[in-house]
Amino acid sequence: MSSESATQDDPEQSATGGAIKRPAPRGTAFYPRKRAVAACQVCRARRTKCDNLKPSCSFCLKTGATCIQSPVDLSAFDQASLKILERLDDVEGLIRSIYTTHGLTEPGITQQSADGIRAVTLGPQSPATVLTALTETPHRIDYIVDNFFRFVHVKNPILDEIATRRMVPWTFMKCIDWSPTSCLSLLICALGFIATPFGPSENTKPETGEYSNAQACFQAAEKRMGGLIGSDDITSAQCLFLAGVYHMCIFQPFKAWRYFVQALASCQGFPFLRDNSDSGTARGCHNDTSAQLATLQQAIYWSAWKSEREVRGDVHLPDFRLSEQDRGFYPSFFPTPPAHRETPSSYDNSQPGAIHEQTAWYFYLAEISLRRLSSRVYKEILALHKEHPTGEFLAHMALAVPEYEAQLQEWTRSLPLPLSFDAPASEDDVCRFVLRGHALNFNELVYWSFGNAILDGELWFTVQNRPQGAYIIQLAERALCAHARRIEVNRPGFRHRHHGTWPMIRTCTRSALVLTGCALTLQRRQPRGNRPVIPHRWQELVTEVVDLLMYWERERAELREKRFVLEWALNMARESQPSASMEEQGGFRL
Repeated sequence: MSSESATQDDPEQSATGGAIKRPAPRGTAFYPRKRAVAACQVCRARRTKCDNLKPSCSFCLKTGATCIQSPVDLSAFDQASLKILERLDDVEGLIRSIYTTHGLTEPGITQQSADGIRAVTLGPQSPATVLTALTETPHRIDYIVDNFFRFVHVKNPILDEIATRRMVPWTFMKCIDWSPTSCLSLLICALGFIATPFGPSENTKPETGEYSNAQACFQAAEKRMGGLIGSDDITSAQCLFLAGVYHMCIFQPFKAWRYFVQALASCQGFPFLRDNSDSGTARGCHNDTSAQLATLQQAIYWSAWKSEREVRGDVHLPDFRLSEQDRGFYPSFFPTPPAHRETPSSYDNSQPGAIHEQTAWYFYLAEISLRRLSSRVYKEILALHKEHPTGEFLAHMALAVPEYEAQLQEWTRSLPLPLSFDAPASEDDVCRFVLRGHALNFNELVYWSFGNAILDGELWFTVQNRPQGAYIIQLAERALCAHARRIEVNRPGFRHRHHGTWPMIRTCTRSALVLTGCALTLQRRQPRGNRPVIPHRWQELVTEVVDLLMYWERERAELREKRFVLEWALNMARESQPSASMEEQGGFRL
């Protein structure tokens, strides 16, 4: 073909003076695309090109800015988009005609259907969508922040509550950027979304909108954490710690441990760690500002330290195992409470931070003192076990138990009124609930050796021909009662999502397995004479732990495996249950 004929066949080539035009890439449309009529307000102010993506343009999405675009103008759409809109109008018309033809009315939205719609429409939310919604609803931010301080921060008071309540809305209003302050605000919102009053947390399950919003806020915060790792700023430590708390709330303890380690590493440059005096308290500061900063530094250090130790003991990391010396160690000083502030005599909505701060520090110091007591008792029990042979250990341990019980009673009597155990467990708020759980952990530590002696058969050899035999049997029964009591006391929080839900599941499962194992052992052993009596409601309590595992197993696969093991053991115990005649002889009681 000649060049002349080619030019005649291709008008576009002729119009361009014979130049061959590059063919359109495959997959592109065959119609000209129109340029957007107007950029969003941010791009317009910057005088840059805007791609007008919905709901946020690429630049605003990248920077976290609020993308405000002009109302939709159909003249800006290309022919294909207009055709799609036309077809959607046709579909809507057909649906409406079906209702009209068959005399149907549109169904009302019940609470159940509304929850289903919310689960779909608020499904995996993008961070930009959630941030835009929060920016446009300041009252929603206040509600989320209030959730955080009432149900999360009260257990680890690492922030200045009054200042933070002002900081978070201001950060969202001025625009979320890449600063540590923005990261902290996002983490507070993430935890505030899934924080609920003490009781079942049904509205924070993974399929709910609150859970999706929390995930979106955390993802946005996580993108801003890269610069925090190498910083020794207190805000960086606070962000890393709260990231660990969030992962504990969604049952990811290994990820939580990594954040707790980083938070603790960020605290190592704090001056009070170098200036700690031999008296066991931090040195005084020269002015109110430095004193307040020192209080916050001590608080974040303590929270990161105890959280890292707790989680490390559960995740069983090959290169980070807790040695016997580590388990018995605790820092020698107490954190310093914040300086006295003028606080309202009752809860005041205009200044909610004051009363929360006081309650949080009561809880914080009570928890730390009990953990230090537990650490000291653990060291003493460990030394006692090394000093005496296995056959003699229980006898010497029995002599030490009254002193340990007295120390726990003294700690209990020292609790301030808002945390006192005098009120029934059914009236507990989350702080008192957690403290009761820690007290039960202490009891388990004291009585553990006696319960374990039932499982390995050592108990019967120890009590033979000993004047302490009856008392040791009694301590073994207390060990079983401590396991049963743990399940009973923790039952109100079985479906409550918080920082300690995962450890609670683990300890209650352990207690259920111990009760079942001891029941099987007592059923199968034949020695006459005294033997421990297992709590008569043990089967009911173990069944409740099975239900606990079933409730949370969708969020953590290993819980399903634990449930199978527990159900198998429980069925074995039921199948080998002793006859009524044996019970009447006093050998066993269910």
